Amino acid sequence: MGKLIDEKCEIKRIDDVEYMKQNIKESVNHNIECMDASDNNNNNNTRNNINNVSIINKPDDETNEKDKLKILNNKENNINPTIITKLLNINHEDNVISYNYTLVSYKNYNIFFISHNGKFASWVYSHNVMLPMSVDQETEIIFGERNYPYLEIFCSKFMKDHAILLKYKPIIFAISIYNMSFNDTKILTQIFDHLSNIIKETRPT
Repeated sequence: MGKLIDEKCEIKRIDDVEYMKQNIKESVNHNIECMDASDNNNNNNTRNNINNVSIINKPDDETNEKDKLKILNNKENNINPTIITKLLNINHEDNVISYNYTLVSYKNYNIFFISHNGKFASWVYSHNVMLPMSVDQETEIIFGERNYPYLEIFCSKFMKDHAILLKYKPIIFAISIYNMSFNDTKILTQIFDHLSNIIKETRPT
């Protein structure tokens, strides 16, 4: 299935999302490393090297001690993704759970990792379909349990609402939710509201 995904109107093809799958494993490893680094590093400027990736930790925002920004430059593969991480709280009925958001932005697509435990129960692929007079969104769960209609709806709506900010690039959402609450619309609303705020604040390219 071919998709128009390049902001410069260059036509590229993604066949059964294989183009993006080749970098998912690497991105997952980077995400886990980033989560570990977030736990171990203090708030001073530091520079570390993980798997040939240069990680720059910037000081936390004084208004939010848990807010962290990291930029990774993969020189070996010349991919140069931008990675932004934030730790945010989600209110569940029985608890307040911290979720780590890791946004990996490549030239032609994004992978957004959202997890409370470093694992990812569901992987959702969402993309824009360029029509003559409009842009539609298509979303499907490609890994994990597939019976989460509300999750697909929220991913499609997020893609539609942020298509311009994200330059119409497709997104893979890798998500894990505490107690597997994928059909709880209140929790999904919080999760995607936080994600929207991150996009608006950082404008990853």
